[in-house]
Amino acid sequence: MSSPIDLPDFITTVGAPPPQLLKFDALDGLPFTSTPLPVTPWQSIELVLTPFNAGVANNVITATLTWRDGSTNSVVWVDKYTLWSSQAVGVNGADVRIVVPVRGSSVVLSLASNGAGDGVAWFMFGTSRVVVPRIQCDVNTAGPHLAVANAFSLAAGASTDFRVGPVSRRVSAQLTAHVTTFTVALYAEVPAVVGLIEASSGFATAIVGTPGTVAELMASQMAARVHVTNTGAGVANFDLVVLGDYQ
Repeated sequence: MSSPIDLPDFITTVGAPPPQLLKFDALDGLPFTSTPLPVTPWQSIELVLTPFNAGVANNVITATLTWRDGSTNSVVWVDKYTLWSSQAVGVNGADVRIVVPVRGSSVVLSLASNGAGDGVAWFMFGTSRVVVPRIQCDVNTAGPHLAVANAFSLAAGASTDFRVGPVSRRVSAQLTAHVTTFTVALYAEVPAVVGLIEASSGFATAIVGTPGTVAELMASQMAARVHVTNTGAGVANFDLVVLGDYQ
């Protein structure tokens, strides 16, 4: 796991104490809801999530931060994020780091999955420093990451997926076809009342000789899936670059 504290993220307040670990746990199974965690002398918190165990490519974990007021215990704000589960058994998924300003006197962390077998290790830190809200998903060969594919081969009519995020705002995919045409679409994994849904960018067609076909989608705080299909008559290669906003 990468270091959960990156001090340049924080704007130092004179005389402020260093970041402090508020709570950590390793959950071998979901769902999970924490007890209310007091955050009142802190100005900001950092939440680090590391998925493990599942090895199921399409599992999505939803992390919810529910902020409460101390005097009335009423909910004052809810933040929701989605991230991909671990993609290989026995190999951790990517570390997802979420830095947000404190929005209440206590916060409750809830974790849920749309599939079985997910585990999550989580750490929460408090800091008296002012922060810019941000999300960072560390590159990990077994987990979601901003993708780069060079001369990726795909059979006629076949499809493949690249899983990225979560990102702070926008995700975009730039695809260059070598031999035949491809379609590329972006999907954001969005928690809803009816369960997890996928919001789509629609399909963009990449034509040979037209480099840099781009599909874009606003996917604030959500994991995303880049879906590529070979619509030609034979095996063909493509290049892909996936970019996303992390701050």
